[in-house]
Amino acid sequence: MKCHNCKESVPSGDQFAGGGKIYCCDCFNDLFTRCAHNGELCVNDEVYYGDDKPLCIKCIKLLGFGLCLGCSEYTRHGRTTEGRFFCNNCMAGCMDCSKWGIRVHMETLPCGWVCKSCYKKSYTKCVDCGDKIHKNRTFEEDRGPCCETCALKLDYSSYETYYGDTYDTIKSERCFGLEVETHRCKNYADLEYHDAWRAKYEDTVDGKEFASAILCGDKGLEAIDDLCKVAKVNSWEVNDTCGLHIHVDLTKESVKSLRRIAFAYEYTRYVWKELVSKERQDNTWCSSGEFDFDARKLKTKKDWRELAYDTNRYSWVNWCAYNRFGSLEIRSHEGTVDDVAIKNWTKAHLSFVDWAVKHSISKIEETFSGNLVNNFDALCDIWEQAGHSNLVAYYIEKTDMNLQESTWELCEV
Repeated sequence: MKCHNCKESVPSGDQFAGGGKIYCCDCFNDLFTRCAHNGELCVNDEVYYGDDKPLCIKCIKLLGFGLCLGCSEYTRHGRTTEGRFFCNNCMAGCMDCSKWGIRVHMETLPCGWVCKSCYKKSYTKCVDCGDKIHKNRTFEEDRGPCCETCALKLDYSSYETYYGDTYDTIKSERCFGLEVETHRCKNYADLEYHDAWRAKYEDTVDGKEFASAILCGDKGLEAIDDLCKVAKVNSWEVNDTCGLHIHVDLTKESVKSLRRIAFAYEYTRYVWKELVSKERQDNTWCSSGEFDFDARKLKTKKDWRELAYDTNRYSWVNWCAYNRFGSLEIRSHEGTVDDVAIKNWTKAHLSFVDWAVKHSISKIEETFSGNLVNNFDALCDIWEQAGHSNLVAYYIEKTDMNLQESTWELCEV
């Protein structure tokens, strides 16, 4: 016998019957399919796929499948809207009003879909990158609304560096940046023409966040004075939702130095924790847990950048900032507009990082291998060696530390 389709001779044992005719195996498979529900043999042109299963037209109707007008696929999983049936893959619930709609008629966001009316009411586009963002999470810049990423890039790249040429007071040539969050900031526009500060929206506080330019030298400390003078004159306020963040410049550091800095902060995290308010010690926005990486395994700058993508941005020591700004962000300090508090916190971290990059990991371990009070004393020695002996008395008074060793647990590092 010959195959009805290809006309090739077919041995009797390899013959397949379909529609009253004989076919070879290959042609039979190309032309026919069995219904997955009743087993009936169907010509492929008359086979419909419901939920990825081949079905004849009788079974499609019997089992309650509908034809999606969006993708032209049969399915039992879908919804009827305005008399038209759409599968679940072609429909979505609006994240804002929860009403279902056809996806092609909705706005797509990174985390889901919103209907046209909700998008018009609550969303906009970043003027820089074009991403769609909620209006409550926009950063209002002179050129229009920006997403967080573009706004932060703007804050640090559009400013001229605010450098000084003297270091008599700050005792460090390392650059830094500050973010000062506020609860009330009346007349903040008084800073509009100041080269060192820009006010921006921050959704975690009721006031504004004041982001500095790249600061350096004693002139950087003067910029802090300028901000705090405006704050004092206008009775600015902070509350428990506010924080003070400092960015310490690491752009010139080698991988070896980065490892030393990471270890130094890990070995002293209990001490730094005692230097901030109780509200900031275990805070959602500056978690104080251990580092979840082994700095010894990081051999190249690429390793550090990959680490920065994977670590928690809201850790008290934020390595994510290394990718964006080339800095390490310290987020643990409570909100303040007091010039002495901000300047002392800045000096404390600059001098500590300057010390860490000059010492081996074994020396860092040796220096901070004692209990909490011993480690605080070691940190005080570092400040004094840098010329900041005033920091010792300041932080003892601030924290009201009980310096009897019996009251402290050993540091586990």
